[in-house]
Amino acid sequence: GNEVTCKVEITDCRKTPPVPQLTTEEVMNLLKSQQYAETITFSAGACNALGKQFMDLNEFTYGGSSCKVDYNLNTKKCSLQISGQKGASLWLDGQCGKGCKFDELQFLDLQQVSISAHQGVGVRFKTADDASCKQYCSTDVDIPSSCPGNFVCSRDCKCWPESCVCTIKHKCEVGNRMFRSGKTKNRNVYKPDNNTVQDTIQLPRVMPVLNKGMTFINTKHKKKQKKGNKNLRKTKEMQNRIKK
Repeated sequence: GNEVTCKVEITDCRKTPPVPQLTTEEVMNLLKSQQYAETITFSAGACNALGKQFMDLNEFTYGGSSCKVDYNLNTKKCSLQISGQKGASLWLDGQCGKGCKFDELQFLDLQQVSISAHQGVGVRFKTADDASCKQYCSTDVDIPSSCPGNFVCSRDCKCWPESCVCTIKHKCEVGNRMFRSGKTKNRNVYKPDNNTVQDTIQLPRVMPVLNKGMTFINTKHKKKQKKGNKNLRKTKEMQNRIKK
């Protein structure tokens, strides 16, 4: 019978991939340290899954980041780019309050807070959790203040999974005109090839948990209590002398 011969010629064939094929762990480490990684996957779905897997790790406490995924159908190259972290600082400053720099906040003790808690919006500082913030307005301890007498201690706490911004304000009782004032000094840029599949995985901002409270601190009551204790001691001393 008649024979048909078909000749197939392949040109411009790549003998090696354009980038090395990395393990999943290597991709995760690169995204964490450099916010960029590229590897070889054999489908757009597998490439996208790498981006989703990294975003599920919650490496970015405050959210707001995104992972751009580019997959080239011809070369099988999978490129992942993390973005949005630079904007986190400005967003946190806004959450912290007017004129506040989140990265400059420090941990303060009761005495440090008392110096200027009566001024302006109060004192903003870091605490480990909401319970720590509550202690700065607790009646269980002697709360120092620049107010000369009674005052209302209010707190406002914004908490993320790893840290809180605590704001303490002392409002002096009406009639207290004088203060003892004090002041404290306070990449790679990837350009996708043609014939690519693109996707962006968004991670929303992690909004803080808000807690507020207010406590009236009666300093006059403490003074009377101390005076009462002195009178009680004098009475006991006189009784002892009479018995003798």
